[in-house]
Amino acid sequence: MVLSEFTPSPDLTEFVRVYRVVNFVFDDISKIPFKPYPPRPEHCLSFYPRDSEIIEDVNNGKRSQNFKTVLFGQQSEVTNRYVGKDFLVFQVVFSPGGLYRLTGIPSQQLLNCYYDAETIFSKDIKEVNDKLNDASNFKEMVVVVESFLLKQI
Repeated sequence: MVLSEFTPSPDLTEFVRVYRVVNFVFDDISKIPFKPYPPRPEHCLSFYPRDSEIIEDVNNGKRSQNFKTVLFGQQSEVTNRYVGKDFLVFQVVFSPGGLYRLTGIPSQQLLNCYYDAETIFSKDIKEVNDKLNDASNFKEMVVVVESFLLKQI
């Protein structure tokens, strides 16, 4: 299991608070537990270069799944997260107002929502997952994502 955070470069600190990498590899997929995920005041762009996750809203049972990149806003409700056997997520945790400045999407439109980020960002976002999967270490992943974000600005 890996849970690491990385500081963004000075060129991106007004947009990005931190990069978060979570990596799990399970031997037996039949015994993978779900994780209840408490609400967090974060806007994130999540890349899933390997197995993605299923996000289930505890209150209504609605599921979001099979997205290779997800844009989500602040969550005010608990969600259950179900991951695959080879789970790797690279999250861009935006600074307050950073996502709005990047996309023009007001934060209230993202409350408790998960969007396929490929519908919001340039087509280059598909290549990011491939490059993340091929990266030899987490610092190389940061370089890949920062290059993408700088192009978006």
